[in-house]
Amino acid sequence: MRTINFILNGEQVSAQVAEHQSIVEVLRDRFELFGARESCAQGLCGCCTVPGRRHCRVRLPLSRGVR
Repeated sequence: MRTINFILNGEQVSAQVAEHQSIVEVLRDRFELFGARESCAQGLCGCCTVPGRRHCRVRLPLSRGVR
């Protein structure tokens, strides 16, 4: 587990996350943002892309996606 810090809806937040967790899992489980969805859960449909990024974020573990 590690602590990540990021801005969520304009507010600075932090969360304890496991290295294998995806951003969708953290948003839903830790912050109860149930509008965050995986859709196809495979990264094929494009619903999980982050604005300004070309990568599918639903399948990317936070250990690889957080700077």
